[in-house]
Amino acid sequence: MVAAPFQGGEKLVARLRAVSDKIAKGGTLRVGFLEGTTYPDDGTSVPMVATVQEWGSISKKIPPRPFFRPMIAKCSPGWGPILAAQLVRCNFDAGRALKQLGNQMEGELQQSIKDVTSPALADATVAARIARRKSKRSKINPITIRKPLIDTGIMLRSVRSEVTE
Repeated sequence: MVAAPFQGGEKLVARLRAVSDKIAKGGTLRVGFLEGTTYPDDGTSVPMVATVQEWGSISKKIPPRPFFRPMIAKCSPGWGPILAAQLVRCNFDAGRALKQLGNQMEGELQQSIKDVTSPALADATVAARIARRKSKRSKINPITIRKPLIDTGIMLRSVRSEVTE
């Protein structure tokens, strides 16, 4: 087999170099509970509460209710192909592509929090939730009052993503 001569490769090399430079300037994507996020009533750190819920606390008698690790195990195999497709759609603007992936990952993490149903809340926790709602004259939903990880909804709504350079 005889190789045909290749001409015009300079333009291809220049285009590939330009794409490579754009992608290299993309930054770092962080998803989860970003520092500084607090509960409005008492200033409790949302990242700390999320950590305790994920891993549990022996001293506080809180069992682990993993939501972050299962989301990563389930969803992470698709993140590379999703990012690749976003890069093409964004004309290889890595910052925009990462932001779009971050938005998707936020939704995946929120869904993972919603999906947790066990271990069940302790009766004392349910009673405390009911008492708090009664004191605030809030409506008591018989389904969500027993739902792990979702009480006020603050942790769920605090899931964020950011792209930094």
